Amino acid sequence: IIYKPLDEMLACAAEANVIFTSTSSATPLFLKEHVEVLPPPHARRLFVDISVPRNVGSCVAELDGARVYNVDDLKEVVAASKEDRMRKAMEAQGIITEESKQFE
Repeated sequence: IIYKPLDEMLACAAEANVIFTSTSSATPLFLKEHVEVLPPPHARRLFVDISVPRNVGSCVAELDGARVYNVDDLKEVVAASKEDRMRKAMEAQGIITEESKQFE
């Protein structure tokens, strides 16, 4: 992880395949017009934006070479994971109940 001053943001983004943003900026730091002029990445350029409000405009996701994840996407992943864990816990409880009966 390399930390740089904000005024070097676009120059640094041009060299990166993965960009994490988390600032208190009231406006997006990356918009489509900023990202489309960056040199193409080796693979897709991944933006992980955990800012509220967002630092990466939703329009960036429209670009072929960019993938954007934000707080809402992470909430969906957490919710899906929680649901899966609850289902597995219920299955485990059934196994524990059955094994306890056999033990008794």
